[in-house]
Amino acid sequence: MTAEADFYAVLAGNAGLAALVSDRIYPHAIAQGVLLPAVAYSRQDTAYENTLGGSVALSRVRFAVQAWGEQVTAVEAIGDAIVAALAAVSVPPEGRFTVFDDEMGLYGLTVEFDWWE
Repeated sequence: MTAEADFYAVLAGNAGLAALVSDRIYPHAIAQGVLLPAVAYSRQDTAYENTLGGSVALSRVRFAVQAWGEQVTAVEAIGDAIVAALAAVSVPPEGRFTVFDDEMGLYGLTVEFDWWE
């Protein structure tokens, strides 16, 4: 499996997150017209840990998970559920921030994680 498939499985398999967004967890972006709140995740970066022999020992994949919704409290609760889902598989968050999009009138939250493979 790929890092993306494994990461999605953790998010989609978490009951707390599912209670908040159902199955609205998408790769890369949330499509226009999708019921909110919803979540999108994407690979932001990949760093390779090489051996002295020149082979790749490990890869660190940085994932960003975005939650979007109409209420800041709902988006914050989704952020907490995302953190809990990854904590359940021993993946701590690396960063978290919120935004408000004036044009769309939506609140957004991003949580970043390092996923080792």
